[in-house]
Amino acid sequence: MTSGTGLKPPPLPKGADEAYCSSCGNLIKLKAEVCPNCGVRQRKGADKTALALLAFFLGGFGAHKFYLGKYGQGILYILFCWTGIPALIAFIEFIIYLCTPREEIAQKYTSKGAGVVVAVVACFFGFIFVTGILAAIAIPNFIQYRNKATCAQVEMEANKALAALEDFFAEPSNTHVPSLDELVSATGLEADNRITVYLEGNADQILIQAAHNTASCPNGESYVLSITDEVVGQWQ
Repeated sequence: MTSGTGLKPPPLPKGADEAYCSSCGNLIKLKAEVCPNCGVRQRKGADKTALALLAFFLGGFGAHKFYLGKYGQGILYILFCWTGIPALIAFIEFIIYLCTPREEIAQKYTSKGAGVVVAVVACFFGFIFVTGILAAIAIPNFIQYRNKATCAQVEMEANKALAALEDFFAEPSNTHVPSLDELVSATGLEADNRITVYLEGNADQILIQAAHNTASCPNGESYVLSITDEVVGQWQ
Protein backbone atom coordinates (compact mmCIF):
# COMPACT_ATOMS: atom_id res chain seq x y z
CA MET A 1 0.00 0.00 0.00
CA THR A 2 1.34 3.48 -0.91
CA SER A 3 0.55 6.94 0.36
CA GLY A 4 -1.12 9.68 -1.66
CA THR A 5 2.26 10.95 -2.80
CA GLY A 6 3.08 7.58 -4.44
CA LEU A 7 5.96 6.86 -2.08
CA LYS A 8 6.43 3.57 -0.23
CA PRO A 9 6.01 3.77 3.53
CA PRO A 10 9.21 3.39 5.53
CA PRO A 11 10.06 -0.23 6.36
CA LEU A 12 9.03 -1.53 9.70
CA PRO A 13 11.84 -1.74 12.27
CA LYS A 14 13.21 -5.26 12.50
CA GLY A 15 13.73 -7.19 15.69
CA ALA A 16 16.85 -9.02 16.79
CA ASP A 17 15.54 -12.29 15.31
CA GLU A 18 14.23 -10.74 12.07
CA ALA A 19 15.57 -9.71 8.70
CA TYR A 20 14.29 -8.16 5.47
CA CYS A 21 13.50 -10.46 2.53
CA SER A 22 16.10 -10.05 -0.22
CA SER A 23 13.30 -10.02 -2.81
CA CYS A 24 10.15 -8.34 -1.47
CA GLY A 25 11.64 -6.52 1.50
CA ASN A 26 9.10 -7.79 4.01
CA LEU A 27 10.11 -8.75 7.51
CA ILE A 28 10.85 -12.46 7.97
CA LYS A 29 12.47 -14.54 10.67
CA LEU A 30 16.25 -14.40 10.64
CA LYS A 31 16.55 -18.19 10.33
CA ALA A 32 13.89 -18.49 7.62
CA GLU A 33 15.25 -20.13 4.46
CA VAL A 34 12.23 -19.18 2.34
CA CYS A 35 10.22 -15.94 2.53
CA PRO A 36 6.61 -16.78 3.47
CA ASN A 37 5.37 -13.72 1.53
CA CYS A 38 7.04 -14.13 -1.89
CA GLY A 39 8.46 -17.66 -1.65
CA VAL A 40 12.02 -16.63 -2.58
CA ARG A 41 14.84 -18.62 -0.92
CA GLN A 42 17.02 -16.38 1.18
CA ARG A 43 20.78 -16.22 0.90
CA LYS A 44 22.71 -17.22 4.01
CA GLY A 45 25.38 -14.71 4.87
CA ALA A 46 28.79 -16.02 5.86
CA ASP A 47 29.72 -16.00 9.53
CA LYS A 48 32.76 -13.82 10.21
CA THR A 49 34.17 -16.02 12.97
CA ALA A 50 33.91 -19.25 10.95
CA LEU A 51 35.35 -17.60 7.85
CA ALA A 52 38.31 -16.10 9.72
CA LEU A 53 39.14 -19.31 11.58
CA LEU A 54 39.02 -21.41 8.40
CA ALA A 55 41.27 -18.92 6.61
CA PHE A 56 43.79 -18.90 9.47
CA PHE A 57 44.01 -22.61 10.29
CA LEU A 58 43.09 -24.29 6.97
CA GLY A 59 43.51 -21.45 4.51
CA GLY A 60 46.50 -23.11 2.87
CA PHE A 61 44.13 -25.84 1.69
CA GLY A 62 41.42 -23.38 0.61
CA ALA A 63 38.97 -24.22 3.41
CA HIS A 64 37.52 -20.70 3.46
CA LYS A 65 36.90 -20.90 -0.29
CA PHE A 66 34.93 -24.13 0.08
CA TYR A 67 32.97 -22.53 2.92
CA LEU A 68 31.97 -19.69 0.57
CA GLY A 69 31.04 -22.13 -2.19
CA LYS A 70 33.99 -21.10 -4.39
CA TYR A 71 34.95 -24.68 -5.11
CA GLY A 72 37.14 -23.92 -8.12
CA GLN A 73 39.33 -21.58 -6.10
CA GLY A 74 39.41 -24.10 -3.26
CA ILE A 75 40.71 -26.82 -5.59
CA LEU A 76 43.42 -24.47 -6.86
CA TYR A 77 44.48 -23.79 -3.27
CA ILE A 78 44.80 -27.55 -2.66
CA LEU A 79 46.74 -28.20 -5.87
CA PHE A 80 49.30 -25.50 -5.10
CA CYS A 81 49.36 -25.68 -1.30
CA TRP A 82 52.80 -27.31 -1.37
CA THR A 83 54.27 -24.04 -2.72
CA GLY A 84 53.20 -22.09 0.38
CA ILE A 85 51.65 -19.35 -1.79
CA PRO A 86 48.00 -20.26 -0.94
CA ALA A 87 48.85 -20.14 2.78
CA LEU A 88 50.31 -16.63 2.37
CA ILE A 89 47.25 -15.44 0.43
CA ALA A 90 44.93 -17.02 3.00
CA PHE A 91 46.74 -15.20 5.82
CA ILE A 92 46.24 -11.88 4.03
CA GLU A 93 42.57 -12.75 3.56
CA PHE A 94 42.37 -13.65 7.26
CA ILE A 95 43.55 -10.13 8.18
CA ILE A 96 41.01 -8.63 5.77
CA TYR A 97 38.20 -10.66 7.34
CA LEU A 98 39.23 -9.50 10.83
CA CYS A 99 39.14 -5.87 9.77
CA THR A 100 35.76 -6.17 8.03
CA PRO A 101 32.55 -5.64 10.06
CA ARG A 102 30.45 -8.75 10.67
CA GLU A 103 27.41 -7.26 8.87
CA GLU A 104 29.46 -6.41 5.79
CA ILE A 105 30.85 -9.97 5.59
CA ALA A 106 27.35 -11.43 5.91
CA GLN A 107 26.16 -9.14 3.12
CA LYS A 108 29.16 -9.62 0.82
CA TYR A 109 29.77 -13.36 1.22
CA THR A 110 27.37 -16.29 1.13
CA SER A 111 27.80 -19.57 2.98
CA LYS A 112 26.81 -22.53 0.83
CA GLY A 113 24.83 -25.12 2.80
CA ALA A 114 26.87 -26.91 5.44
CA GLY A 115 29.85 -24.74 4.58
CA VAL A 116 32.12 -25.62 7.49
CA VAL A 117 31.56 -29.35 7.01
CA VAL A 118 32.28 -29.11 3.28
CA ALA A 119 35.42 -27.07 3.96
CA VAL A 120 36.82 -29.51 6.53
CA VAL A 121 36.06 -32.60 4.41
CA ALA A 122 37.61 -31.00 1.33
CA CYS A 123 40.75 -30.11 3.28
CA PHE A 124 40.97 -33.63 4.68
CA PHE A 125 40.98 -35.20 1.24
CA GLY A 126 43.25 -32.44 -0.05
CA PHE A 127 45.71 -33.20 2.76
CA ILE A 128 45.69 -36.90 1.83
CA PHE A 129 46.23 -36.03 -1.84
CA VAL A 130 49.15 -33.70 -1.17
CA THR A 131 50.67 -36.10 1.38
CA GLY A 132 50.56 -38.86 -1.23
CA ILE A 133 52.37 -36.68 -3.76
CA LEU A 134 55.04 -35.64 -1.26
CA ALA A 135 55.49 -39.25 -0.15
CA ALA A 136 55.90 -40.38 -3.75
CA ILE A 137 58.70 -37.83 -4.11
CA ALA A 138 60.33 -38.27 -0.72
CA ILE A 139 60.33 -42.06 -0.30
CA PRO A 140 62.52 -42.89 -3.35
CA ASN A 141 65.00 -40.20 -2.28
CA PHE A 142 65.04 -41.57 1.25
CA ILE A 143 65.68 -45.10 -0.01
CA GLN A 144 68.49 -43.87 -2.25
CA TYR A 145 70.08 -41.98 0.64
CA ARG A 146 69.74 -45.00 2.94
CA ASN A 147 71.32 -47.31 0.37
CA LYS A 148 74.27 -44.97 -0.12
CA ALA A 149 74.77 -44.85 3.63
CA THR A 150 74.66 -48.64 3.77
CA CYS A 151 77.31 -48.94 1.06
CA ALA A 152 79.52 -46.48 2.92
CA GLN A 153 79.18 -48.56 6.11
CA VAL A 154 80.21 -51.75 4.28
CA GLU A 155 83.29 -50.11 2.75
CA MET A 156 84.23 -48.66 6.14
CA GLU A 157 83.91 -52.05 7.81
CA ALA A 158 86.17 -53.68 5.17
CA ASN A 159 88.78 -50.97 5.70
CA LYS A 160 88.53 -51.38 9.48
CA ALA A 161 89.29 -55.08 9.02
CA LEU A 162 92.27 -54.14 6.83
CA ALA A 163 93.67 -51.82 9.50
CA ALA A 164 93.16 -54.52 12.14
CA LEU A 165 95.04 -57.04 9.95
CA GLU A 166 98.02 -54.70 9.83
CA ASP A 167 98.06 -54.69 13.63
CA PHE A 168 97.60 -58.46 13.68
CA PHE A 169 100.58 -59.15 11.40
CA ALA A 170 102.75 -56.70 13.33
CA GLU A 171 103.17 -59.58 15.76
CA PRO A 172 105.88 -61.85 14.21
CA SER A 173 104.23 -65.04 15.44
CA ASN A 174 101.05 -64.27 13.47
CA THR A 175 101.59 -65.70 9.99
CA HIS A 176 98.13 -67.09 9.20
CA VAL A 177 94.93 -65.39 8.11
CA PRO A 178 92.74 -65.10 11.20
CA SER A 179 88.98 -65.46 11.41
CA LEU A 180 86.99 -62.36 12.20
CA ASP A 181 86.46 -63.47 15.81
CA GLU A 182 90.19 -64.05 16.23
CA LEU A 183 90.94 -60.66 14.69
CA VAL A 184 88.51 -58.99 17.07
CA SER A 185 90.05 -60.78 20.05
CA ALA A 186 93.65 -60.03 19.04
CA THR A 187 93.31 -56.39 17.98
CA GLY A 188 90.18 -55.10 19.75
CA LEU A 189 88.42 -54.51 16.43
CA GLU A 190 84.86 -53.27 17.02
CA ALA A 191 82.86 -55.26 14.51
CA ASP A 192 79.47 -54.08 13.25
CA ASN A 193 76.95 -56.86 13.80
CA ARG A 194 74.94 -55.68 10.78
CA ILE A 195 77.85 -56.44 8.45
CA THR A 196 79.39 -59.85 7.77
CA VAL A 197 83.15 -59.91 7.06
CA TYR A 198 85.03 -62.87 5.54
CA LEU A 199 88.84 -63.20 5.53
CA GLU A 200 90.49 -65.62 3.07
CA GLY A 201 93.94 -66.37 1.63
CA ASN A 202 97.37 -66.27 3.23
CA ALA A 203 99.66 -63.68 4.76
CA ASP A 204 100.92 -62.61 1.32
CA GLN A 205 97.56 -62.43 -0.40
CA ILE A 206 94.39 -61.79 1.59
CA LEU A 207 90.82 -61.30 0.40
CA ILE A 208 88.50 -59.25 2.64
CA GLN A 209 84.84 -59.50 1.72
CA ALA A 210 82.21 -57.44 3.54
CA ALA A 211 78.45 -57.54 2.98
CA HIS A 212 75.50 -55.88 4.76
CA ASN A 213 73.04 -58.33 6.24
CA THR A 214 70.07 -56.46 4.72
CA ALA A 215 71.53 -56.65 1.20
CA SER A 216 70.34 -53.06 0.72
CA CYS A 217 73.44 -51.72 -1.01
CA PRO A 218 72.74 -51.19 -4.74
CA ASN A 219 76.44 -51.13 -5.65
CA GLY A 220 76.73 -54.90 -5.32
CA GLU A 221 76.31 -57.81 -2.97
CA SER A 222 79.63 -57.25 -1.22
CA TYR A 223 82.68 -55.01 -1.08
CA VAL A 224 85.98 -56.80 -1.71
CA LEU A 225 89.47 -55.72 -0.69
CA SER A 226 92.21 -57.74 -2.39
CA ILE A 227 95.54 -57.32 -0.56
CA THR A 228 98.59 -58.18 -2.64
CA ASP A 229 101.36 -55.71 -3.45
CA GLU A 230 98.69 -52.98 -3.37
CA VAL A 231 95.17 -52.73 -1.98
CA VAL A 232 92.38 -52.83 -4.55
CA GLY A 233 88.77 -52.27 -3.50
CA GLN A 234 85.74 -53.07 -5.63
CA TRP A 235 82.07 -54.05 -5.47
CA GLN A 236 80.94 -57.48 -6.57
